[in-house]
Amino acid sequence: MTAMKKDSAKVGFDADEVLEIAVQIEKNGADFYRRASRLLNGQSSLLMAGLAAKEEEHRKAFLDLREKWVPQHALVAAHDADGVVAAYLRAIAGGYVFPTGKRGVVHLRGDESPMDVVRIGIQAEKDSIVLYVGILGAILDARTKTVVERILREEEEHLADLGALMLELSQAR
Repeated sequence: MTAMKKDSAKVGFDADEVLEIAVQIEKNGADFYRRASRLLNGQSSLLMAGLAAKEEEHRKAFLDLREKWVPQHALVAAHDADGVVAAYLRAIAGGYVFPTGKRGVVHLRGDESPMDVVRIGIQAEKDSIVLYVGILGAILDARTKTVVERILREEEEHLADLGALMLELSQAR
């Protein structure tokens, strides 16, 4: 009988890959709010268009961060004993945070109120925060941790903005 290695398995991922996921999540969010804008009317439509523009700003900021901050091919080892982190990252990139279906089309029935859309957005922001906290715990490289912490701050600010918007919408009823 051979002795089994007790070393934890490692998966390679880096700040570039994390930023790629962040860019995709922001794109999905912008698509979600643009679709909501098309389904709603008047002020509600304009409100959703504004949220789409904010998601697009975040996407561009993460693209800029990716270009300026991340060295090419800076692979970082992260602990991932059972492959959960790698599988989770793939699921997130596939549209988990903002609900997408076939060919990336954002799921909206068409009868959502502005509050419903903001509620979905709040849940998506919470999901993305959980993702980045999980990634942060698995990263060994200080530079990559700094990138993820910056992404987390952006997502936390957006969650706070959506929370304030939800309060505003509920008081307007």
